[in-house]
Amino acid sequence: MGKVIKKIMGYDKSHPKYETWTIEQNADGKVHFHLKNMRMDLTLKAYNQFYDIIKTVNDRLKQN
Repeated sequence: MGKVIKKIMGYDKSHPKYETWTIEQNADGKVHFHLKNMRMDLTLKAYNQFYDIIKTVNDRLKQN
């Protein structure tokens, strides 16, 4: 487990059970998504691309 340098989303009280969505940026440059027993690791570049995709889709959904 890397050192968390930024909590992007989530609550410290649920850690390490991750009962709610938690997104953390680690010192190694990775971004981790956690929810219960699921974990997804992304590089910072991949996280930014993922963010852009989700934002675009969300904006399109709001238009309809």
